[in-house]
Amino acid sequence: MENCLNLYEISELSVELEENFRKEFFNKALVSFGSQYKLAGYLGVGQFTVSRWFNGKFLIPVKTLLKINESVKMDTRLIEVKVIRIGSAQGSLPVKRSLPIAIDGNLAYLMGLIITDGHIDKNLAWVEFVNNQKHLRSIFMENIEKIFNHKNFYIYQKNEMQVYVKNKTISTIFHELGIPKGKKFDIVKVPEKIKKSSIEIKKCFLRGCFDGDGSVAYTKRQGLRIVNYATSSRKMAEGISEILKELEIRNSVIKNKNDMYYINITGRDEIEKFQRLVGFKHPKRSEKLEEILNSYKKPS
Repeated sequence: MENCLNLYEISELSVELEENFRKEFFNKALVSFGSQYKLAGYLGVGQFTVSRWFNGKFLIPVKTLLKINESVKMDTRLIEVKVIRIGSAQGSLPVKRSLPIAIDGNLAYLMGLIITDGHIDKNLAWVEFVNNQKHLRSIFMENIEKIFNHKNFYIYQKNEMQVYVKNKTISTIFHELGIPKGKKFDIVKVPEKIKKSSIEIKKCFLRGCFDGDGSVAYTKRQGLRIVNYATSSRKMAEGISEILKELEIRNSVIKNKNDMYYINITGRDEIEKFQRLVGFKHPKRSEKLEEILNSYKKPS
């Protein structure tokens, strides 16, 4: 499926297979190669390593698994559904989860948060989320735990707004889902897997983005009512605008003198549609949005 992360897309990681299937797979490999010794030679590793893979003592690198499968010739879809844990060779705690990883509403929202107020270490050692709203930080941690069965979080002592997930496996997965590692402010864009997802998934992604880099403004004196999204990336601005258009929410994209792009939503009908179809989980922005819509019902 196009909006899933499949086995061949996480080639830098390692996996553990369900026991009975693992033995079946390696037995077929041994029939093809004749012995563990010959299989080890083909892979360029020691026989001890092959033995540990066979017995489930070591996670199997995905690249190696796929190389073995060139001889076993098993449908990779049958292999990936037998994955029970995903890990990295660098020693991060493996995460208990199966493949493929489908993008559901929770994951799409999480991607929106990370793509705006998050950061993936350039060496994929950790994922960071920074936001002054405790509610959003809690949602970030709850969704990580729900999706990856991972409960280890680090809150920066000097700034409690910063939450870290120090796990190379999780960082790599988010990177393969389409979020850049390292500095991303001017190169970020709507991930291709989000573009190929259902409109309901796109709504969740937008909600995460607007919770991160969105804003709501209401100036009574001037009668200004606006919901907007700000980004330094032209591609991100175009992608957000396009999804809003899919939702039939009219918007305009404006670039200012500081090379910032603003996606603006104005007018009662468009703001009402935004609230109904996207909205905020950000408490203050949600409250401000309600204030704007209520202001239409009485004189300014």
